[in-house]
Amino acid sequence: MHPTFRLIHEPSGTTVANFVYCARTLWQSTRGLIGYSNIESDHALWIPRADSIHTIGMSFDIDVLFLDRALKMTRVAKSVRPGTPFAGSLRANNVVELAAGTLGDQLEMKIGDQWRMFPRG
Repeated sequence: MHPTFRLIHEPSGTTVANFVYCARTLWQSTRGLIGYSNIESDHALWIPRADSIHTIGMSFDIDVLFLDRALKMTRVAKSVRPGTPFAGSLRANNVVELAAGTLGDQLEMKIGDQWRMFPRG
């Protein structure tokens, strides 16, 4: 996979990840970050058409954004530990996995916040 997007928190204008990889196949979506030893702080994995994740088989904590079809936040889960069987949001249609701590307290977020994926040029 190649990074093709930048993830921006629209209300604050903050770029949260400069290198967003999109899971375009069923295999990429199912695998997610399993098998990787970490994810860099400026990277993310976007899983479209997903409303939940698991971290069984992962070796590091992650922050997770759950976004609806319009990329509005429906839930955020911070520092999800490896081995977590389920984390999700019924209203989500997109999941973004990031390094733990990326969505820290300095980024003021609330449910309904608009997020944007900008193509890398």
